[in-house]
Amino acid sequence: RIVKKFKKERRVGLYVDLHGHSSKPNVFVYGCQASLWREWFSGYTQGPPAQYSELVFPTLLGERCSIFSMEGCSFKVRKSKVATGRAVMWHDGIQHVFTLESSFGGASQGPCAGRHFGIQDLRNIGRDVCTVVWDMYGTNTEANFRRIVA
Repeated sequence: RIVKKFKKERRVGLYVDLHGHSSKPNVFVYGCQASLWREWFSGYTQGPPAQYSELVFPTLLGERCSIFSMEGCSFKVRKSKVATGRAVMWHDGIQHVFTLESSFGGASQGPCAGRHFGIQDLRNIGRDVCTVVWDMYGTNTEANFRRIVA
């Protein structure tokens, strides 16, 4: 309800749900497959426009965050996940929707490999997410989208 009210006043460009993951290592995202966008909106017939690419946010985050694992990401919405925040927000028309997962077990790559994440590591992830939001919606928006989607 809060998001719907907010959407009446402003455009919501990104939704990120923060989670801890119990078994998979590193930091990664679960997203929604942009190629399926038109299945949700039957009136849209030409395929998703570039800005709906599910790869923009995680690609930019991977460039900024050394403990982010693109290989750990998944962009499928299984039937058991259709009621999750990301699937509901995506169905509601928000362009970039993700669950950002940080492993309780720590990292298997980068500077944190072999140890649990500490408070500073989590702060750094938060800083990197904020920087990526700026990269997506700040001054170089078009260049970043074209570089990744093209």
